[in-house]
Amino acid sequence: MTWRRRIAGPLIAVVSALTLITLPALPTAAAEREEPAPAAKSAAAPWEDPGPYGVKVKIGLTHTFYYPDGMGDGGRTHPVILWGNGTGVIPGVYSSLLRHWAGQGFIVAAANTPNGNFGISMLHGIDKLTDWNADPSSEFHGRVDLANIGASGHSQGGSGAINAGADRRVKTTAPIQPGPLNSPSALRGPALFLAGERDLIVPPALVRSLYDHADQVPAVYAELKGARHVTTVGDAGGFRGATTAWFRHQLMGDAAAGALFFGPDCGLCDDPAWSDFRRNSRAEPSTAATTAKTALTSAEANTATAATGSTATKATKATATRASTPQQQSEKIRYVALGDSAAAGPLILPPDLRQPGCLRTTRNYPARTARALGTAEFTDVTCSSARTTDLTDSQKTPLGPVPPQLDALDADTTLVTLHIGANDISLSSLMGDCLNPLRLPLRSRCADTFQENGRDQWKERIARLAPRIDDTIGAVKARAPRAEVHVVGYGSYLPPGGCHPRVPILPRDATYIHSTIGHLNTMLEQRAAAQGVHYIDLAAGSTGHDVCRPPGTRWIEPYVPASPAVPFHPNALGMEGFARIVTAAVTAA
Repeated sequence: MTWRRRIAGPLIAVVSALTLITLPALPTAAAEREEPAPAAKSAAAPWEDPGPYGVKVKIGLTHTFYYPDGMGDGGRTHPVILWGNGTGVIPGVYSSLLRHWAGQGFIVAAANTPNGNFGISMLHGIDKLTDWNADPSSEFHGRVDLANIGASGHSQGGSGAINAGADRRVKTTAPIQPGPLNSPSALRGPALFLAGERDLIVPPALVRSLYDHADQVPAVYAELKGARHVTTVGDAGGFRGATTAWFRHQLMGDAAAGALFFGPDCGLCDDPAWSDFRRNSRAEPSTAATTAKTALTSAEANTATAATGSTATKATKATATRASTPQQQSEKIRYVALGDSAAAGPLILPPDLRQPGCLRTTRNYPARTARALGTAEFTDVTCSSARTTDLTDSQKTPLGPVPPQLDALDADTTLVTLHIGANDISLSSLMGDCLNPLRLPLRSRCADTFQENGRDQWKERIARLAPRIDDTIGAVKARAPRAEVHVVGYGSYLPPGGCHPRVPILPRDATYIHSTIGHLNTMLEQRAAAQGVHYIDLAAGSTGHDVCRPPGTRWIEPYVPASPAVPFHPNALGMEGFARIVTAAVTAA
């Protein structure tokens, strides 16, 4: 849903200004002046030694490339590591580390920008290498392994690496002391989160939080003992061996390097050079939810046991009918979320900065559903103000255009949620037109205005929308022929009779709004059935959580929100509730 056009501009301006004012300062690599503390001998030490290749450097306008001398010998192709710099610095600050990787056989594409937080410039390195790999006149011709690409970076560049990891082309990430402006829940492949025990710029607690939010992929957290923020500068100290081993395992299939992180007796599991080491259940499926050096307390152990048991119970039916394990099932789910602001969750924190103009949160119901299902891949392209036309055409947002939502679909997509339609009929304008704080005029303002001479203007709008919903579902099925498609209805926004003056809409008008949203949902359910796809009813499950309920109970915020959300849109609690409904429906389908 969208808000009324006459207030959209001022609201967006205020939100943008507040965002610019309140964003935390990004960590800078040069901000900490102390010398790094010496580290104990680590099991990662063998990967700190120089590799077999000499190194060549190619400096361009946007990127600096470090690559093996003798690249392509014996017909070999070389994996790629994208690199992002800390705030205000250039690749030369990390030259020893980047040369080390190139000496190990990697092609390193280091973005020259000192402000690479969003990962966009890093991803352009793939485009450049793709062109060179196809160009017979280039020394890179046929020598780039574009199927094995990783991303890393330091500080702000580490945040950029996480954002780059949402791209389908990036197989794995290893952010070093990453800043906060990123979306770990959007990562598509295994991730190694590296922190410094004595880092005052990016404290270990921040990096652990990012690791905790990446539970949809195999994730490892490692904290280097005595390391400060400047440890990464130059040859990266103890981070050098760990990152090299990670990329050798993930991009080259080096099993010995993988043993540093995986298995019951992994090299870093009890390494005195590392002050903390953890793996989530996807990184080590045979363990409990998290493996850490510090023993679980009894309460934590009970929580982990309960969570494991719950997951196993929920998967029993799927295991029996499909003859595969829950882990195998989750590895097959490639989920794409399509829709408008009812799915995007504008103003709920934290924001998804990959498409800031969409005012999407990383904690909306699609993201929560993806985490609950344990999807192998998750792509969220929901966008505030989206209409059905924005699924096939580029959508204009206050911060620039975004691609058509259907571009996120392909033949490998296995699950789609589609939450669309309210903006096509300008449903939010009905909320504004029915606003009546003074109970004037005495006659009902909306119900009488929109229902005259036996006609109901809103029912007519909904009827005209039905063919577009059919076309949209058809387009989704054509783009993603293997996908299980779920059309999602709209929640319970206002109860019959309302609650004037708390929500200043007259009783009959509140009943009319409730009925109109119900009619929209009925149409969506009917079109889903006609097209042979599933329908998810949010209204029934959200009854009793409408705008008339007090904070802590309501899932939808009223005209004056009490928690971060756009008026008459879901709040964070609502997104949690909707995620439970959607997860249950998808699991039962």
